[in-house]
Amino acid sequence: KELRTAVDIFLPALERLGIDVTVTVVDSAQYTERMLNFDFDMTHFRRALSLSPGNEQKLYWGADGVETPGSRNLMGAASPAIDGLIDKMLTVTDSEDFTAAVRGLDRVLKPGGR
Repeated sequence: KELRTAVDIFLPALERLGIDVTVTVVDSAQYTERMLNFDFDMTHFRRALSLSPGNEQKLYWGADGVETPGSRNLMGAASPAIDGLIDKMLTVTDSEDFTAAVRGLDRVLKPGGR
């Protein structure tokens, strides 16, 4: 019910942008199948992330998982910039360089990022 309330608030904003929206409610088995096969245009998903990002970033945003059914790259990110920042983040030995790489990754993952 709480999620449906959030969707109902979000729908008019999408419609004002000229986006036609059809909300489909599915059972948990269908949801799992659709998530595994990326069979959605938009979905609700809450992910808990570490305060110290590491290898999991490749799973969430790395191009290797973009066409792998069941991968965690739900947004379909396939960017050399993202992959490069993740690689840098995982290989730096200095905390300042690590922080810079993580902040760079954060920027490119946000809307309008490059």
